[in-house]
Amino acid sequence: MHIHLDCGGDDSPCSFDTEFTHQVIGETEKIFGYEGLNVKISYCCGSLRACVSLTYDECISDEDEFAKPDNVIGKVKQWMAPDTITDVKEFQKIAQEDAKAFKPIGTQIASNLILKDNKYDIFMASAADEGFKEFHARAQTFPIWMIERGSWLDLDDTNWRVFYMFEHKDEQSPYKFVAMTTVYNYLAYPDQQRPRISQHLVLPPYQGAGVGTCLLRNVQKLLRSEDTTKDITVESPSDVFSFVRDRIDCKDALNLDEIKELDYAHVTANEGTLLLQNKLKLCKPQARRVFEILLLMGVINGKAEKDKFENIVKNRLSQSYYREHLVKQKLLHSMNQKEQIALKRRDQEEKYQLRQAFDDLQETYAKVALSISNIQY
Repeated sequence: MHIHLDCGGDDSPCSFDTEFTHQVIGETEKIFGYEGLNVKISYCCGSLRACVSLTYDECISDEDEFAKPDNVIGKVKQWMAPDTITDVKEFQKIAQEDAKAFKPIGTQIASNLILKDNKYDIFMASAADEGFKEFHARAQTFPIWMIERGSWLDLDDTNWRVFYMFEHKDEQSPYKFVAMTTVYNYLAYPDQQRPRISQHLVLPPYQGAGVGTCLLRNVQKLLRSEDTTKDITVESPSDVFSFVRDRIDCKDALNLDEIKELDYAHVTANEGTLLLQNKLKLCKPQARRVFEILLLMGVINGKAEKDKFENIVKNRLSQSYYREHLVKQKLLHSMNQKEQIALKRRDQEEKYQLRQAFDDLQETYAKVALSISNIQY
């Protein structure tokens, strides 16, 4: 399936192929009854009004009741917004009007963000904003095509906030949707909120240009500025997202006076973690992770001892292992010889896994540390 964002005849359209279709087409991701089939989902670049169409070289006859072709358009439309159409000519008219008239919904939180000579604006919207339900019903179809377990949010739940990023060169140019981040506000007892970042999505043609980093950084900046925010969490982050998040949080940490003046020789892991929790409103696991990356940077810059970094990280990784190890040692005397041999073999395997986990984590941290200087906000 092919995705196309139409800007009403714009010379630089945004196009890409879907990564996942199993939720729509079926687990096999195969369509029956066609040769040379091309399914195209066109969106208006601003409002995201959509049109589903298809072309093919050959199709089996509809008259054969035992071998009818799959109703592709019907299957796709079930996952699209209610105002999705199938008339291509009508859509082209809508796209031309959309390019001239569309204005983003919600509140603008950032403008004129320049990334590789392109300008971007960011808007925040929720169910309380006029037009939110209609717009996000269209926008939330992108996770279905781009995320393996993409899901939708409850459009009536006011705890959801969505941040939309648009390319916008100047007042004469159309708004082009490029990315979005969804955030859910959980209660942090008794009277604060714990915003959780749920989905962070950048359209493929804009990936690798700093768009995702810029959007996430501005989202976190706004969340931190809110007095009601206790800390910021993330729902099931991917490795790519974690890398971007780590870079942003480390960069922001390095701008803190307390970090600039940090005595790496004497600071403890708990002290460093608590400092980052309080200053950047990071959740505890992320604060600890950022502190460990900063400590590795201290090792690289000659401000911290390598042994201290290794001890802090290894102690954290091995906490669960040593708890289980103590329990096993207590049970050892009640086991027969065969069970004791199996237990010792498993113990050796777990020690190897711990060493491997440390090596992998150190490599990840090093990549973050070496990339921080290249962050563009």
